[in-house]
Amino acid sequence: MEAGDRNDGREYDEPRKETFCEFAQKNEVKNSNDRLLDLVLVSSEMDEVHVCIADEVLVLVDQQHPPLAVTVRRCARAESGPAPPTLPPLTTLSSWDFSKADYHALYSTVAAVDWSTLYRVQEPEEALDCFYAALNDIFNECIPKKRIRKVNSRHIYPRWYTVEIIREIQHKARLHKLYKAKGSKVNYQAFSESRARVKEMIIAEHKRHLERVQSRLVEDPKTFWEYVREKRGAVNRKKITKDGNTLPESECAQEFANYFLSVYGTSAAVLDVNEAELSSRAGSARVHVARLTEAEVLTALTRLKPKQSAGPDGIPVFVVRDCRRILAEPLRHIFNLCLEGSHFPERWRVTRVIPIPKGGGGSEIVIYDFIVDRGACAGLRHVIPPPGEKALGV
Repeated sequence: MEAGDRNDGREYDEPRKETFCEFAQKNEVKNSNDRLLDLVLVSSEMDEVHVCIADEVLVLVDQQHPPLAVTVRRCARAESGPAPPTLPPLTTLSSWDFSKADYHALYSTVAAVDWSTLYRVQEPEEALDCFYAALNDIFNECIPKKRIRKVNSRHIYPRWYTVEIIREIQHKARLHKLYKAKGSKVNYQAFSESRARVKEMIIAEHKRHLERVQSRLVEDPKTFWEYVREKRGAVNRKKITKDGNTLPESECAQEFANYFLSVYGTSAAVLDVNEAELSSRAGSARVHVARLTEAEVLTALTRLKPKQSAGPDGIPVFVVRDCRRILAEPLRHIFNLCLEGSHFPERWRVTRVIPIPKGGGGSEIVIYDFIVDRGACAGLRHVIPPPGEKALGV
């Protein structure tokens, strides 16, 4: 919105503003000479704008420019289709590095959690908040955070390097620079000792890294290819183009979101309770879902594949599966609250969408398909076997 005086002694470009800026003039209040000197220009998004003479003033009234009161109400614009989803900032995503977790401490701490507070909660959303709050506190204690590499950083370390190794490498570099500047034997001795510590730390951590890799290979042979990719190092990311222009990463994510959104229906489902009751009286089948038992949830957790992929909650599938005997009862309580209240928690409705190339090459978005991942806990609703071995789909 723009408001001001057009009586400034020069030609006013109102037609240009209305044409190119899509502004509209809303003021109809004239001065004592029955002239219109003050304009109130608004954009097309502000459809409801009311201009009148102000009842209260802050300065002396100018008869040529009466005080105006402008009331603006921004109206929602009609849209031909669903609005593109707003992408969450990347900083909100979990940053735990499970490849360096202390699993003995992790599983021991999870086993010692007191879930009595969760069992007293009778709302699905609140119960789920309690569930994740307990797990997130444990993860923050037992799992280091991932390092965010700078885009133009000269130093790229292997994933299995610990924070202590990197700090010692940086300390060694400073000592070496000091030795080169002064040439002192004392400085060289300090540099030599730091270099020896770095070698020892790398050898010890590399041994532990290989043990972790071998352990994962026994549980899931598919992780072999992850190890191969890690040994090969970083590769150039595939570029995405639109209208012949290469898109930056932020625009790529938004373009994928817009493209994948097109597969979903835009109209809301029509739900009529009375019509449903009438149709159910015509001998139609009825489905009764009873309360879940701990054994049923435990069976579903056992069926999970020990994958390292994580959904929006940031928890890998293999961690949930390993802790199945501990998490079965809390999850049973949450799912039963969902069934009783006919409500599926908002947190579990968040979906991680992963683009997958269909093949054939190219850099256009249309050559991609996608898979969805809601996480191990939210995905249990598809594999929990109610009586009769029928999967529960919410």
